[in-house]
Formats: sequence, C-alpha cells, structure tokens
Amino acid sequence: MLRKLSLAIAVSCASNGMAWAAEAPLTTKTDLVSVYQEAVDNNADLAAARADYDARKEVVPQARAGLLPNLSAGADLNNTRTKFDEPSMTATRSGTVYQATLAQPIFRADRWFQLQAAKDVNEQAALELSATEQNLILQSAESYFSVLRAQDNLASTKAEEAAFKRQLDQSNERFDVGLSDKTDVLQSQASYDTARANRILAQRQVDDAFEALITLTNRQYNAIQGIVHSLPVLAPAPNDAKAWVDTAAKQ
Repeated sequence: MLRKLSLAIAVSCASNGMAWAAEAPLTTKTDLVSVYQEAVDNNADLAAARADYDARKEVVPQARAGLLPNLSAGADLNNTRTKFDEPSMTATRSGTVYQATLAQPIFRADRWFQLQAAKDVNEQAALELSATEQNLILQSAESYFSVLRAQDNLASTKAEEAAFKRQLDQSNERFDVGLSDKTDVLQSQASYDTARANRILAQRQVDDAFEALITLTNRQYNAIQGIVHSLPVLAPAPNDAKAWVDTAAKQ
C-alpha cells in the first residue's frame, strides 16, 4: 500500500510537457509510470530482493510442519510354504498386515519458538523487500524529475543566451554609429560568451540526466512528459483551524 501511495504521489506531478532538447518536436513521450515499470523490469537489486523474500518466507510452513500431526503407514506381505513328508504334500499360507501410526506432539516448546522465529524472519524479509521497492520508486522519481529540471535549466540558459546575443548586436550597432565605446562591446561580448558557456553546460546536464534514466531502465528515450504548471490550490474544507484541531484530538 505504501509503495502504491508513493508512486501515486510522484505520478500526480507528471503530465504533458516539453520534449527533450531537439531541433524538431518529437511525439513519443514517456511518463513516470512507464519509467518506473521499466525500472522494475531492469533492476537487479529488486529481482534479488524478491527472490530472497520468496526463499525466506518458506521457513514459516517448514516451521509450522513441526507442530502438525505426523501420519505414517505401511504394509507387510508374508508368504509361507510348508512341506510335509507323510503324507507328501506342500501347504502354502500367505497373509498381509497393514499398519498406520498417527503422532501428534501435545506440546513442543522448541518447535513453537521456531515457528515464532520463522514468522519474524518472514516479516523481516517482507520489510526488506518493501524498502527495496521504495528505494526504486525514489530512484525513478529522482531520475525522472532530474531530466525535467535539466530541461528547464537548458531552456532558461537558451533564453539568456538569446538575450545577451541581442544585447551584443545592439552594442555593435551603437559602436558602429559612434554612440558607445569599445568597452561596452567587450562587456556585452563577455556576457554573451558566459551565457553561451552556461548553455553548453546545461545541455551536457540534460544529456547526463537522460543517461542516468537510461542506466536505471535500460531503455532509450526520445522525450518524457513534463509537469503541469497550473496546479489548482483549493481551500481546506472545512476552512476552520479549530475544527481540524478537534478532529485530530478525537482521533
């Protein structure tokens, strides 16, 4: 239940958005649920945790068997031949014996404690599996939203580069007509070069974020769905702090 809730919270943030940096728009986009499902199929730690859980949970029925009745059954077939001299004859006699034994231990403290220990082992294995699943959910969400953050940062640096490019062009035009000196042009050039370097770095961060996502899922992505920026903010119902305090105190 906790795993599904965590995934639902993460998925609620994902929706249609911008594509990964490309010259032409791409139509194929992957959402967070698909990324998580592909991570589940590809994650070796989760597969190992599931196998370990399946193996360790078998200790419970094995320990419980020590408290159950033990039934054993068998059969014995006898065939006897007797030869007589006077009168000369041979007698044959056969018989079958069936037996069954049912044993039920009235009280075995050691086996009872073994069963309790086996239940604890099973619970521990379930918790470890749940922790691994939670960690994979967190990794999937972090990798997914890292791509979106890198894309947003790239868009910002592109806009900044374009703005400094316009400023540089204006400085050159003003310098050509004698309205500014060379210092303004050099300062604009330095700002544009810095913005360009930031854009190149942001593009590399986008590539690195996608590589991390590919490593997690073992799948190539053309684009992923972005985030809806129009999140509705609703007032609490009831809109009264005292009512919430009273409810909390009663519960």
